Formats: sequence, C-alpha cells, structure tokens
Amino acid sequence: MSSARFLSAMQCLAVIARLKQVPMDVAALCREFQPPSSELTDIYLLKAAGSLGFKARLSTTRPEKI
Repeated sequence: MSSARFLSAMQCLAVIARLKQVPMDVAALCREFQPPSSELTDIYLLKAAGSLGFKARLSTTRPEKI
C-alpha cells in the first residue's frame, strides 16, 4: 500500500470515527502511524484504529460477498 493508499485508509477510518462520535485528527494519526514500508501498512492501520479504541483485525473477503 503506498502512502496515498495509507492516507485514503486513514480518511476512511476518520469517517468511521465520526460516525461513532470518536474524536480523531487524521494528520496527527498519519504522522504517528506512518508505516516505514508499504508492506507494513495494514499493521499500522490496525494500530491506529486500536489507538482510537476500536477493535480491528485483518480479514479477507471476496468481492462477491460484499
């Protein structure tokens, strides 16, 4: 995942946080959890979600199930 995809994922997390009325600063979380390589993006996104109090885990879903 590139840094553009990471920023997009963080913005999606911000939408979820807003729906759940959890305060979040996208820029601050991006600075704190920016992954050192594109291979670790999922892990750092889960850490960011956890820091907001969300329970998160990796899941694989086929497009036809969505």
